[in-house]
Amino acid sequence: MPFVLDASLVLAWSFDDEPEPASAFSFELLARDQAIVRSIWSVEIANALMVAERVGRVTRSDVTRLVSMAREFRLEVELTMTQLALAPVLDVARDYGLTAYDASYLELAMRRGLPLASLDRRLRAAAESAGVLLVA
Repeated sequence: MPFVLDASLVLAWSFDDEPEPASAFSFELLARDQAIVRSIWSVEIANALMVAERVGRVTRSDVTRLVSMAREFRLEVELTMTQLALAPVLDVARDYGLTAYDASYLELAMRRGLPLASLDRRLRAAAESAGVLLVA
């Protein structure tokens, strides 16, 4: 079954100091099901990896390995036009106390009736409140 994937799970796979059973589960899920991501997903991943590299949390070769792995994921990028997504994302952010970035993933899951894969505690709590199924 397709699911919405936020950046937190992929980043957990990247960092040795964040062992998380849910991330292993979602990695297996991603191998067999298609993940739907927002168009900001790759920029979020790139930013987090760049910051981690700058502070010495990962090496450049670690980043290269993860980017290569991410290219293999079966991802559908949601390209909802900004003017169509702006108001609903703001509403979700307000209603659930989320950042606009996190609200965009929840809004996508809500609109498409899909489960959400995330390690972000606030986003997971908001998804539960909204009646969105969590897969990780």
